[in-house]
Amino acid sequence: MRVACIQQMAQGIAEYDAVFDAMVALTEEAIAGGADLIAQPEAAYPAYFLGIDPAMQKKALARSDDYLKAMASLARRNGVHIVAGVALPVGEEIFNAAILYDDRGIELGRAYKSALWHFDSQWFTPGDSYQAFDTKFGRMGMMICADARLPEIARILALDGAKAIIDIVNLAAAAPQPAGLMNLQYAFMLPVRARENGVWILMPDKVGLEAQTVSYLGRSMVINPMGDIVAEASPDKAEIVYCDIDLNASRPALPERRPALYSALARPTEDLPVHASMHSGIGTFADAEALVTAVQFAADSAGEYVDKAAKFCHAASLLGTRLLCLPPARHGVLADIVGAVQPRLSEGMLAVLAAPQPDGYGAVVCDNGRIYGEFQQTHGAAADAAGEIAVADTPVGKIGAIFNDEAYIPEVSRVSMVLGCEVLIWFDSTPRPMNTKVLQTRAAENKMYVVRVNNSVDEDCAAVVTPDGGIMTTTFVGVEQGASALVLPPLARAKTVVPFTNVVTQRQGPTYGALLR
Repeated sequence: MRVACIQQMAQGIAEYDAVFDAMVALTEEAIAGGADLIAQPEAAYPAYFLGIDPAMQKKALARSDDYLKAMASLARRNGVHIVAGVALPVGEEIFNAAILYDDRGIELGRAYKSALWHFDSQWFTPGDSYQAFDTKFGRMGMMICADARLPEIARILALDGAKAIIDIVNLAAAAPQPAGLMNLQYAFMLPVRARENGVWILMPDKVGLEAQTVSYLGRSMVINPMGDIVAEASPDKAEIVYCDIDLNASRPALPERRPALYSALARPTEDLPVHASMHSGIGTFADAEALVTAVQFAADSAGEYVDKAAKFCHAASLLGTRLLCLPPARHGVLADIVGAVQPRLSEGMLAVLAAPQPDGYGAVVCDNGRIYGEFQQTHGAAADAAGEIAVADTPVGKIGAIFNDEAYIPEVSRVSMVLGCEVLIWFDSTPRPMNTKVLQTRAAENKMYVVRVNNSVDEDCAAVVTPDGGIMTTTFVGVEQGASALVLPPLARAKTVVPFTNVVTQRQGPTYGALLR
């Protein structure tokens, strides 16, 4: 099928009549371009920044039903599917809505934005349901802009059978020139959403400046199930992006989920350990600061591993490292490796290290005299079915661990976060094209530090990533090396992204029951 993502030039609420006409014209242009499915941006009518002019907001919203009738008519008369983005009054409430019309002009389904972003929470009511819909092309789901920052929503849609997710957006961005505009959802989150769920993602966006206040990214795009952007618009003009997609094309093999381990995701926010940690003190910054060193090297025996680990322990002690993250061993017994490495740790230094076990990888966080926590691989063919996702309380903060493909299962990192994890260690053995984007996404969506260490040096690297998804430090590709960065683990207790938007308090745990099935 041929899809079209309309990239709309932003206009203010006072220009709602002009917006109405412009969107009709753009939709007709997409129809003339041969599109079978046309997706409009978030709040295509009448605008996004509603509250800037309450009087005009009231007048504009009075025409929202007329706008939807016009879109339904265009769908019916031209035999196309249309996803309309509209600010929609429903009784006394206003929803940020996506409405899907089929080629008969019949509404197949709708989605209300759940994860309200910044100021829009002052006039929109959040939605609380997520479902896919059958179309003549296949089953599809819809979400709206910041919904994509919550991995639960796209995952629920995929579990409900969606082969494509239409994410209508108004991605805010800023730069001196349009060519420099960037947004985390564009840069890595949405490609990862596509890859981790094996779905197509369509993202129509606005471009330009609204109300002299909100600037938009543009770059409307189509992403294939491998996470590749296969069609993309500019950052500076209104246009339509077309792409031919096949919903029945092969999709990537996904790691097996274990829903029995995800019960924390559906608990009320107030019952989660992370909620308590958000309200706890951090003491002094000097006490909380920690140099983290992420290491990559390969070893063909347990003895070689211990020898190399000892060298990095010595270097780390000279650096003032407080948390040394060693790569997973390929050989040996975890208890023996821990016993050999512990005496090499300087006073006050913690290390996390992992080794294979009969039931999957295991890991330990320790200093030179004590073990603070143990972790077990919980997913994968060799994983012990009794394994649980764990978080360890240490002098350098609350630490969690994931292993290999577990990073591609968003529920695993998410459970670690809601259990209070501040620094998540990803022990890995396999270079993959999407690894860096997955690493950044797990950090940003959970607002916690993520450290990747690996034992496959060729074409691979270790890295430390901030709670905003920024890469703090990385090793060279193909080099056995340690890379260090100064982190503040209690920063991971700060879960606010922008005012009124918080990755913990905006979760609607009781509505995520589908994740447990």
